[in-house]
Amino acid sequence: MSHRGHLSHRVASTSGAVLALLLAGGAWAQPESEAPPPNLDFDNPATCAPCHAAVVAEWTRSMHAQAHHSKDPVYAGLRAVRMAKEGAAVAQGCDTCHAPRAAGPDDLSPAATNGVSCATCHTTAHVKAQGQGAARLVPFEDPKMIQGPNKARPGMVAPHGLGGDPPPHFVDGMSLCLACHEQLVSPKGVTLCNTGHEFGGLGGAFPDQRCIDCHMPIIEGPSGTVDRDQAHASHSFVGPHHRWTPAEQGATPPQPVEVEAAFDGGLLRVVLKNGAGHGWPSGFPARLALVKLVGLDAGGQPVWTNFKDDPLAESPESVLNAVFVDAAGKPTLPPFSVAKQRENRLRPGEARTVTYAVPAAVKAVKGKVLYRLVPPPAVKLFKLEGLPEAEPRPVIDFEVAR
Repeated sequence: MSHRGHLSHRVASTSGAVLALLLAGGAWAQPESEAPPPNLDFDNPATCAPCHAAVVAEWTRSMHAQAHHSKDPVYAGLRAVRMAKEGAAVAQGCDTCHAPRAAGPDDLSPAATNGVSCATCHTTAHVKAQGQGAARLVPFEDPKMIQGPNKARPGMVAPHGLGGDPPPHFVDGMSLCLACHEQLVSPKGVTLCNTGHEFGGLGGAFPDQRCIDCHMPIIEGPSGTVDRDQAHASHSFVGPHHRWTPAEQGATPPQPVEVEAAFDGGLLRVVLKNGAGHGWPSGFPARLALVKLVGLDAGGQPVWTNFKDDPLAESPESVLNAVFVDAAGKPTLPPFSVAKQRENRLRPGEARTVTYAVPAAVKAVKGKVLYRLVPPPAVKLFKLEGLPEAEPRPVIDFEVAR
């Protein structure tokens, strides 16, 4: 049997002023006979909301909106640990992706705390090949140039420049994403975050797949009051973090992985199929996924499990992760590593069969695939105790009978 998750979004809050404008049907875009309002702050998504309400609301519940260290406890924890070990200057490098519009590591202005905001992508004239994050995003000379698909209704005058046809980095659906999500290498030369290179290493398995096809799917409805189309690309930027937002608990975000399970005599064969063009889990290299199995007897009572306390020791094949080690060969955080000791994540497009010997008393098995944003040893280090981000979340449930 095959199981795949479904998406549910949390409700995002909007400032009172913006909400009033939306309820009134207001928009900054004006008929051609009227002049647009001056001095709008395009680093504030609330400025964009009157014309582009749907995409701004979607963005507010995305991890792009939570990318700053004041909003994401996982990133804040890692950032603090790195600053303590490597010095405060390391924060500037981190912020090139987590706060690309910030003036510096101590900037707490809306331009910084809005994380990866509208202006991050829509003021970019082109993307350089080299560098990381903000270093690759070359802005338009005109600070009021805001470019995108440009699907405004006829007769509307925008309070910003629109340019001509969308630039190539909007058309290809990848270049803007890869400015941050391509590859990150540690000071010792160890490859860390590697989603972009994983994506490029498919060997033709998914030749037509782009980043935005999964992370910005086309959904029904216009992007806002000025949009002439009845569909738009979602700006929720779907990813694993959706599972940990308050309204998402109990819901199942979409996953690229499917599970099929079947008994074969005394064995249980579990097939994990990765339908993504990158590895899984991907992104921050300390993420991991676990296959947790519980065997039930004829009376429905649990009589077997694939692991109890330490999955990596008891059932290493059930753990989809990478392990990084220091010079002494001890596990460490990826940025401090000198080598990768273990690589057991699913490869792009991989279908992997994991086999378990199951006692004869087991008549059915209930299984879950659990996802962790950070491994248990990092919870205390990042000061995540008691936070939802510290706990695993089920992303797939399945059951099979003998």
